[in-house]
Formats: sequence, C-alpha cells, structure tokens
Amino acid sequence: MRAIVAGVLLVFAGVTVPAILLNTQIGSGVAADAIQFHLPQINYFIAHPGNLLGYPGYAPTLPGYHWLMALIANLTGQQTVGNASIVLRLVHWALCASGLMLALLLAHRLSRDASSASWIIPMLPLMASWFSVQAAVYFGTDLVALALFVVMLAALQPQRAPAYVAAPALVFVRHMFAPVMLTPAVQALLGAPRNDLAKAFLRTAALAALPTVVILIYVVAWRGLVPPGTASQMNRGGVFPQAWVHALAYLGLVAFIFAPLDARKLAPFLRDREGRVLTLAMLAIALLLWLVAPSNYDMNQGRWGSVLWSLARHAPVFGPRSSAMLALSLPGAVFVAFLIWRGRRYGQFPPELAALALYVAGLALTNATYQRYIEPPAFLCLGLFFARVAVESSRTARLWTALVAAVYLGTSALRLY
Repeated sequence: MRAIVAGVLLVFAGVTVPAILLNTQIGSGVAADAIQFHLPQINYFIAHPGNLLGYPGYAPTLPGYHWLMALIANLTGQQTVGNASIVLRLVHWALCASGLMLALLLAHRLSRDASSASWIIPMLPLMASWFSVQAAVYFGTDLVALALFVVMLAALQPQRAPAYVAAPALVFVRHMFAPVMLTPAVQALLGAPRNDLAKAFLRTAALAALPTVVILIYVVAWRGLVPPGTASQMNRGGVFPQAWVHALAYLGLVAFIFAPLDARKLAPFLRDREGRVLTLAMLAIALLLWLVAPSNYDMNQGRWGSVLWSLARHAPVFGPRSSAMLALSLPGAVFVAFLIWRGRRYGQFPPELAALALYVAGLALTNATYQRYIEPPAFLCLGLFFARVAVESSRTARLWTALVAAVYLGTSALRLY
C-alpha cells in the first residue's frame, strides 16, 4: 500500500513540481486567479496579520488560507510574495500533496480488500485532474480546502474528534464547503430505517456549531457572504439553479468513468422497485431544472469555464436551454439515483456521498458555475465510494478508468507546460 501511494504521489510530483521550480506561468484558470485574487490577499495579510475581520476582500472566501500563507511568508522573512516566490509555492504544494496523500490512505482504509491494489484505480482521476494539477502549482484555496475535507470525511467514519477541528478549519479556508457540515443528518435520512435520527441530528449540531459561529461572525462583519472589496463586486448574491443543471450534466459525463467499476450492480438496480422509483424521481428533477434554469453558454452570467459550457456553446439551444446539458443531465440523474440506491445498501450511508450531495447543493449560492468548483470534490467523493467496491469490478473496467486517468494526466501536463 505504501509503495502504491508513494508511486502515485511521485508521478503527481513529477508533473507539478518542475512547473514550480521553472516558474511556469499560464494565463488562465487557477494561475490567473492566483495573480488577481490570492496573491494580493496574501500580501495584505503579510503587512496586516491582525486584521482578520476588516480586511479588503480580494478573494471571495474566508481568510484562513491567505492568513496562513502570510504567516509562513513572515516566518521565512518575505515582505511580499509573487508567483516567483518558489519557497512559498513549494509550501503550498506540500499542503496540497498532503491532502491528496490522505485521500489515498482513506481510500485504502475504505477498500473491502486492502490486500488488492484495485482501490487505487477510482482515485486516479482526482490525481490526474487538470484542476488538481493547477491547484497544486499555483496559489489558491482549492486543494488546501480539499485536504481539510478529507480529514473531516475520515473522521466521520465513525465520527471522531478530528472532525470537530477540521470542520471549522475547512470553512475558515473555503466557506463554499459549509453545507457539508450537515453530512451526518443526510446520512441518517438516506440510510437504513434503523438509523437513529435523533443521535444523527445531535452529531450534526455538534459538528456544525463552531463552523456556523465562524461563518456568522464574517457574515455580520461583511453584511453578506463575501468580503467587501473586489470580491463582492465580482460575486452576485442569490440562488442560481444553473449550478445544479451543470452538476447533473457533469455527473452524467463522469458516470462513464466510474459506473463501470460497479457495473455488476446496474442490472439489480434497474430491476429493483426502489431503484426504479429513484430513477424516475431524479429524471423528473433533472428535466424540471433544465426547464426552469438557463443552461446556454453565457460568460456574463457565469456559465463558462467548463467543458460542459463549451459543449453547450456549440449545441442546439431552445431559448436559454442547451440540448447538450439536457442530454448529459439525464444520465447524470440516473447515476445519482444509482449512487443513492447503492449507498442505502450499506449499514451506514457513506458520508462521502452525503457530503457530495450537500456540496453540490451549496454551489447554487454562486452564479459562477465553473468546472473547477465541482471536479476535485466530485472526483474525491466518487473515488472514495468506488474504492469500496473496486475489488469486485472487472479487469476491463479498471483498465478503462486507469486509461481515462492516464490520458487526462497527459493532457493536464501538456496544458501546464
């Protein structure tokens, strides 16, 4: 197991670390955000380390990550940092890589057969993702928050003390994850009838208490969900169901990567009465969302920055509705129904699936529906879930998933360099 984890991390390091040492720059995505949002925020905290409430908001999230980077910069004698600050970028990389390592270790723990190497296969898409590669190379909260998310998920199986530390730290770094604090309650609601709802809701209240206090302090100070400044000017408030259309379409796309790993359960799922009911319900939800929410390509409305919006840009549209988004939302709905049905067959509904549902629900609080917002958390949660069953998958299915990940990693490396 250690050799497998070390080997996967070594490949990831071989793709990402040289880009840091060579100071490779790209003009879009996470790299552009690092220059426009994250570096100004870090540099502000280098000069004003005590102003954690009234600071100008360059990045649209709580200040945990930026304050930590500023603290490290001060400790290493750096009065200002930029993309050429190799030492701080390597520290950032180490934090990101640590989270990925914890994710791999958790997948091994969840595997039904720890002696088999099959558990690593569902985790490869996360390691290969363009958004993981970018996020490890350039400053940003994406993978640092994901590392804390992994700690919380690990501590919820069953719920242990580290969850109560990871939860407030997670929202202090990236409060987009706030809904996942309700994971124990959703587990109970989706799990078997024997689950004790009262205990689950008490666990949820305990887990969510401190993160809620942290968020409320900032909501009161900001008078909103983002800090005043550049961040508030670029992030409109409201509920944007277009995010759910995008999420279902995205899950419809990645279902072809993950579902083959559990293909032996697809026929029983479709024959089962509960499976059919779940499928019809999710298909109805997907169709309703497509009818009420715009799904055409529109940069001004935040509908860009995803391979799905690129497809929508070139596919036929019906008013503001994209045929491509509908075509992928429907298999996405079936995939979600399958995940719920499959998860309910465990003694405890898997926390990674409950947390993913909650995270996706929270995405509708921002009008920016970028692929980078959903992909790493989705690849993490789906990878963990399918690591449970990968030992029972066919060799062909495992080869398919590994091949997709290898092609994706190669593409990511080409884009980076």
